[in-house]
Amino acid sequence: MAPVPPFEEPGKTQPGVGGPVGLPNHTVTTPGEAARYLLGYLETQNRPFNAQIIADNMRGKIRKSLVETALLSLVQDNKITEKVFGKARVYWRRQDELEVATSEQLDSMRKQLEASKQQLAQDSAKVQKLSSDLKRAACELSDGELDAQLELLQEQVDWKNARLSELKASKVLITAADRAACEKQYKHLRGCWKKRKRLVRDALDQITMNMDKFTPKTLGEEIGIETDEDWNVQLGHDLI
Repeated sequence: MAPVPPFEEPGKTQPGVGGPVGLPNHTVTTPGEAARYLLGYLETQNRPFNAQIIADNMRGKIRKSLVETALLSLVQDNKITEKVFGKARVYWRRQDELEVATSEQLDSMRKQLEASKQQLAQDSAKVQKLSSDLKRAACELSDGELDAQLELLQEQVDWKNARLSELKASKVLITAADRAACEKQYKHLRGCWKKRKRLVRDALDQITMNMDKFTPKTLGEEIGIETDEDWNVQLGHDLI
């Protein structure tokens, strides 16, 4: 049998098919040349194909009708195996030409397979741990961000230490003018608070005066009014 001419793109994979796809470097036009290419292709792939998939994998270098003719010739020459499923025909290389592994070789391959599985499990566990460490590291601050955060916290500590030293020394921390301004603002805000609290109470009393279902307290709870008692606030008798 004449040798198969060199393939143009060895190692390429046809999407949805798998395996390398050997292409002639020119368009094949004769059944004999097509048969040589297809025989080499089937021997390399060692898996079943139908004529359409083979033609697709040839990417136009061998048209489908020539693929079918070449496959039929290879079957008649007993160079490949054909299986018919209704209208479908599937082709693959002759399996009796393949070297049969001995029992010792099979045992060796089983041991290699088991060792490979164990190694895969160990490697998978390492990859999972490294991925977890990488995600955790990505969430942490960088050295620059840590330095900036440390500097900010140190400034806060220094300020609070200085404030604590002033308090311990019993220094005057507020002027008389500032104290008077604070007391004036407090009295103003306290008056506003008392006025609004009284308005709310009066409104609730009037609304529930002729209602059997609600009291001022239950109506306030229904509409979401929060009271000082809800928050355990005690402002003194002068503010009630």
